[in-house]
Amino acid sequence: MNGRPLPGDTTGAVVGLDVAAERVRGLVVRADGRVVLAEEWYTHPERGSHSVVDTVLDHAADLVAEAKRAGCPATAVGVAGHGAVDPEAGVVQHATTLGWHGTPLGPWLAEHVGLPDVATGDVRAAAVAESRLGAGRGRERCAVLSVGTTLDVTELRSGLPVGSPRCGGPGRRVATHREQEYEQTRCGCPKTLASAEAFAAFCAERYEAAARTCGQYGPGAWLTGSSGRRAVAALADALVPLAGRVDRLVVGGPAPLMRYALPGPLGTALGERLSPGTLPDLVPARMSRPAIALGAALLARVRPLPDHAA
Repeated sequence: MNGRPLPGDTTGAVVGLDVAAERVRGLVVRADGRVVLAEEWYTHPERGSHSVVDTVLDHAADLVAEAKRAGCPATAVGVAGHGAVDPEAGVVQHATTLGWHGTPLGPWLAEHVGLPDVATGDVRAAAVAESRLGAGRGRERCAVLSVGTTLDVTELRSGLPVGSPRCGGPGRRVATHREQEYEQTRCGCPKTLASAEAFAAFCAERYEAAARTCGQYGPGAWLTGSSGRRAVAALADALVPLAGRVDRLVVGGPAPLMRYALPGPLGTALGERLSPGTLPDLVPARMSRPAIALGAALLARVRPLPDHAA
């Protein structure tokens, strides 16, 4: 990441925070794209949800102070967390691993460090970094599919998410059954009645098995079986509308082998469903775990700040 320009940057450094279940990762990113400071701290969630909040606030303030001492004072803070985040209010609606429910992390952070902030979900932040600096770099219309304990997809234009970030953060939860109906939430996001989680759990189970036996079968061998083919076909059915709107689909997420094993069979399945010439490129993600903190910093730099952060 060092020395790589961040598209859309203006001036000044920005702090990016990735708040996960057991630790916080923080970055200070200069306007020229150089990561000048990187820190990591444990949250110790066993001490309670309020203690986790205090840890985030105190270490964010420390990082802002370090940035100033390093000669690159921060102008804004971006924070990305696991769970459902309302970016307009800066409220973490649900983050069960942290014990947060209706926690106004954004306003508290802005008050504590004395800087405007942007709050978002971790999947959405990682997709922004992947689109602007990773496998989606240079593509006007891009989408990032995250395969983990759930399946989430973020659609981006010029490196910024489109659609509502509510209902879990990325804007859309992927359906996995062709006949499946959708329930429209108040914010208009499609939320599946059956579960993409079932497909994600299937992927995770096969991923674990593949990791143990990849020397014999190869990491993506399970995708060629009957159950694997059905799962990929269902996923392709759900992605057809999105695939027709983008020119690159990046496969990433917490399951590393999936990002390399899934693009091939998923691309074949989509090719059977799309008109000639409309199939997007399917490529594995390039960014590693720091993508979440980097994406949070990018959003703080290029997105209009919410009312609470002004």
